[in-house]
Amino acid sequence: MDILNKNDIVTQIYRVTGRDKLHVHAMASSNEEMERFLHNFPFVCHRRKPTAFRR
Repeated sequence: MDILNKNDIVTQIYRVTGRDKLHVHAMASSNEEMERFLHNFPFVCHRRKPTAFRR
């Protein structure tokens, strides 16, 4: 969790009650930045495709 807290694009982290899981919100400036983020955290098992990036 410390690694996620130190990442600039992570905006919120929630611990899911009763489960050994985290729910993470991140805001990337591009699809490429988000892909790099997801690639650097291989423990991310389930991910939703971003709906839109706003500039």
